[in-house]
Amino acid sequence: MKNSIKLLLTGVVSALCAGILRAQDSWQSQLLKVAGDGALTYIQNADGFVLPDFSQAGYRNGEPVPIIDMPDRTETISPLPDVAADNTAHIQAAINKVSARTNITTEKVMPGDYSFSVADAGAYKVGYLICVKYPTTTAWLEAVWHGGNSKRNTDESMKWKTSDVDMSYHRYIKKIEGNVVTLDAPLYYTLDKTYAQAYIR
Repeated sequence: MKNSIKLLLTGVVSALCAGILRAQDSWQSQLLKVAGDGALTYIQNADGFVLPDFSQAGYRNGEPVPIIDMPDRTETISPLPDVAADNTAHIQAAINKVSARTNITTEKVMPGDYSFSVADAGAYKVGYLICVKYPTTTAWLEAVWHGGNSKRNTDESMKWKTSDVDMSYHRYIKKIEGNVVTLDAPLYYTLDKTYAQAYIR
């Protein structure tokens, strides 16, 4: 009789464990689905957020280090013929030309996005290495409580300040369609025009 009870209890426990394991195996995230072959499907939530694809991250991205063909952004100028003349204006013009930036016009670029619209993509080509910049502004700092919970972060010296945490992403241009630029890797933060003007250069 005792042996029968032990066998029965063992069977019940085994069935429960098997059920728990099956339940664990079948669980799937609402943001990421894993297929039987290991393939991943990223799912956008109601707010437009999607988990960024980090497969491009890591040393060399699994590929040989490329020879970067950077666009020539140098500008050669010479002093004005009149040695007494003020060269400030044309020096500044040269600086402005090589440091020119193009504003991103998409109202909100979401984490995980590869593409966005710009004011004018004419100065860029596929293969260019660009910097996507989202500057720190007072409006953005207020939205993120200056880098911490506003009720706890009362130490002024600990609060983020303008230009302290500008976000920069270096990406290659994979495709250009009109003024829509597509990158080789996703962005990892929301670029919201409500708080700051993002741009590329």
